[in-house]
Amino acid sequence: MERLTKANILPLFFIIILITFIPVCIIFTLNITSSMMRYSKLYNEKVVIYKNEKKKTEKLLGSLLPKMIIRQMKRGQVPKPEVFENTTVFFCDIVSFTNIASD
Repeated sequence: MERLTKANILPLFFIIILITFIPVCIIFTLNITSSMMRYSKLYNEKVVIYKNEKKKTEKLLGSLLPKMIIRQMKRGQVPKPEVFENTTVFFCDIVSFTNIASD
């Protein structure tokens, strides 16, 4: 049997290091990948929620403001005030408004 010399020990040492290091790298990579997948899924869920809320907001704005004003606001412009000779203000109380608005 051949004796262990410095020339034989160095490659053996590197092989032992690699044998212990590669599984650690694989486990670390799998953990990072699974974390990224979880965050990606969470992000996609939040995007869907955001888009739904944006639709609700645009629908509400569309029922409260004229389309021209909404377009100006979306472009970042401040709508100019307009003067009307005659106006009517209607005040009303909607029964169960909080319940209706929460839907």
